[in-house]
Amino acid sequence: MAGPNTGDDVISTIRTEVKALQAEIMAEFRATASAMREEIVKELRSALTLLQTTVSDHADKISSLETSQNEVTDRLAELEAQCASLAADNVMLKAAVDDQENRSRRQNIRVIGIPEGEEGTNPTDFMGSFLKEVLGKETFADQPVIDRAHRTLATKPPPGKPPRAMLVRLHYYQTREMILRASRERGHLSHKGKKNHIFPDFSAALARRRAEFRDVKAQLHQAGVKFGLVYPAKLRLTFQGTVHTFNNPGQCFSFSR
Repeated sequence: MAGPNTGDDVISTIRTEVKALQAEIMAEFRATASAMREEIVKELRSALTLLQTTVSDHADKISSLETSQNEVTDRLAELEAQCASLAADNVMLKAAVDDQENRSRRQNIRVIGIPEGEEGTNPTDFMGSFLKEVLGKETFADQPVIDRAHRTLATKPPPGKPPRAMLVRLHYYQTREMILRASRERGHLSHKGKKNHIFPDFSAALARRRAEFRDVKAQLHQAGVKFGLVYPAKLRLTFQGTVHTFNNPGQCFSFSR
């Protein structure tokens, strides 16, 4: 037969076992939590180390790119300066070459309007007779001395198209000036019923520069203003007793306003 305190002892035993179980569970939970925490911290540290390494690599690459960019910028600035210098030299050289080309043509004239083939097999002799006849005996008592004469090197035009110009190299520069002056004074030239024009022989570049004054010259003609186009490409006019010289048409238009 059990004593009167048997129930209390059972309860006490159960409580003790429950507390022991709780303690065991808590200990196991703490151990598991600690292990998980250490694993998480380990993984985080590994990830952080990798991130730091990546950031460091990127920083090095960015620094290298910045250095390269600075070098490229410096080289680009140097190349731009060299390019500007070469461009300036090129302009000077082109001007010098064009000047030499035009100096080599200073004894040349260009005759427009002579039908193809009219010069025959001896264009040099033909042009001597042509100039004497067109400009008159008061200009040339004898045929002018010509070194050579030939058509321009363009393709021969088909029938009905304007003929190629005749290029004539005179032996003396003074003869060339005499021809141009006589041509201007006569105004209209003709040979065998065909209109002719005589011009100085300039390079293509200089001819374009001189042609830019065409509209200005037309306006000056209409206004009755005396002017002249002087070598290489300058317009000189006299207005109210004062001589003015212009290097380009824009200066002329500004002056006219």
